[in-house]
Amino acid sequence: MQESSDLLLHKQELIDLTGKKQPARMIDWLERNNWLYEMPDRKGDIPRVARVYFVARMTGAQLPGRRQRPRLDFMAKQ
Repeated sequence: MQESSDLLLHKQELIDLTGKKQPARMIDWLERNNWLYEMPDRKGDIPRVARVYFVARMTGAQLPGRRQRPRLDFMAKQ
């Protein structure tokens, strides 16, 4: 089983991603760039970004838990 600390990005990883050191500015960056995250429990804590989401975004892989809809256009008459 993975440690809970390995499931989320660490502070330095968020700094590297966003280029921001202050949690509020990290959140602003995440918002502007359409990243999924959870708000921290306490003011001044870093936002929570799932490592699996980070890897998917950085590699262009399909995001976990998001299935593509089946294409039904082949059934349409031409």
